[in-house]
Amino acid sequence: EMWAVAQQEMDFLIEARNAGEFYKLNQDVAYVTCPQIHSQVTTSRVLVMEYIEGFDLDRPDILTDNGYDLEEIGLKLADNYGKQIIDDGFFHADPHPGNLRIREGQIVFLDLGMMGRLSQRLTRSVLPAMGWSWGSW
Repeated sequence: EMWAVAQQEMDFLIEARNAGEFYKLNQDVAYVTCPQIHSQVTTSRVLVMEYIEGFDLDRPDILTDNGYDLEEIGLKLADNYGKQIIDDGFFHADPHPGNLRIREGQIVFLDLGMMGRLSQRLTRSVLPAMGWSWGSW
C-alpha cells in the first residue's frame, strides 16, 4: 500500500486532478484555496502551478505581526477540514504546517498529491446517523 501511495504521489497528473477537484469543492469558501495548476504544461513528471506568496502557518509571531488572528485561523481551518471530510468526502491527507500558508486572508492548501476519499455511503448516511454534519462544527 505504501508503494502504491508513493507512486500516486509521484504522478503529478494525479496531483493536478486533486487540485482541480479541491478547488472546485472549495470555490465558495472565501477563506480557503489551493494553487492554480497550469495544466497545459503539466505532465506526469512536471507539475507547473501558481507561486504562492504568504506566511507560514508555523510562524505565529509573523502572522500576528501582520494582523492575523490565530484563533480565527484555527477555527476556519477546523471548520473547513470538517467540511472536507464530512460534506465533500475528499480531504487533504497531509495537512501539516509546511503544506498550509496564509495569503491575503486565505488558508492555502499546498501539496495535494495525497488526498483522502470517503465513500458517499459513509458521508451521506453513516456520519449523519452519528450526529456529525458540517454545520455542527
